[in-house]
Amino acid sequence: MAKRISLLNLIEAGLLEDGEKLECRLSKSGEVYVGRLNADGSISYDSERFETPSGWGKHLAGTSRKSGSSNGWTDISARGKKLSAYRQLLGQTKSTKAHKQPPESDSKGEASSSVPEGSKTTSDTFATERKGNPASDLLKRIVALSPSGFEKLVGEFLKAKGFAKVKITKFHHDEGIDGECELSFIDVKVAFQAKRYQPQKSVGIDPVQRLRGSLEGRYNRGVFVTTSNFTSSAKGWVKEVNAPIRLVDGEELVQEMIDLNLGVKTVPVVEHQIDESFFSRLAKE
Repeated sequence: MAKRISLLNLIEAGLLEDGEKLECRLSKSGEVYVGRLNADGSISYDSERFETPSGWGKHLAGTSRKSGSSNGWTDISARGKKLSAYRQLLGQTKSTKAHKQPPESDSKGEASSSVPEGSKTTSDTFATERKGNPASDLLKRIVALSPSGFEKLVGEFLKAKGFAKVKITKFHHDEGIDGECELSFIDVKVAFQAKRYQPQKSVGIDPVQRLRGSLEGRYNRGVFVTTSNFTSSAKGWVKEVNAPIRLVDGEELVQEMIDLNLGVKTVPVVEHQIDESFFSRLAKE
């Protein structure tokens, strides 16, 4: 541990987190002590706070009955890795950033203040790697459904939103409606259309106008749900004529489903670690 490690830098880089357990092993006795990493990079142990790993290690070595040397600690680790390993990862990250091209200059020769896409903080990168992107994953899964499967999904979505008597109902010679439902309390009949499109294909004005025409005389409102998005002309027309149609694009659909816990589930992460402080107490005379 000849080179000082800034735990705050490791936290900012997303390599470690506030509340992490840190373990310090004494070289002579082999005793292991467990501390807690704080958000400011300090270490809490036994009601005391230490600004650096070396300060904590020297304190433990100096107060241990089995080690009279202030240099009697071997290493400090987190998640089973020595802090030196995290320092190397941090160094690689900084090296990668250093080799990226400098920001483009504006017409006056001054460097642009905007941050390039590739220069996002490492914490953002690590957070994405750890947690993934549930919205993106959910949308991909929905797009992979068959058209009839997507219609059923939209039906389940509307049920979760409080609609009653939801059913898929294909009308002959009527491309504007895939199903119907209602808000029983206020007696509002609703027709819905479901379009499972690839993200790059937008829903134009024609399908939206067909849904509007299909409402006449039978339904009070319409809901148009798609996995992609709507063209500006489609959205503009609905607003211009005040059409009683609710447009739900893919981004809104997956976010609503996540909020409703529909098609997704919360999986608790259980991680068992050895409680070294427990065994340390047993080893003490």
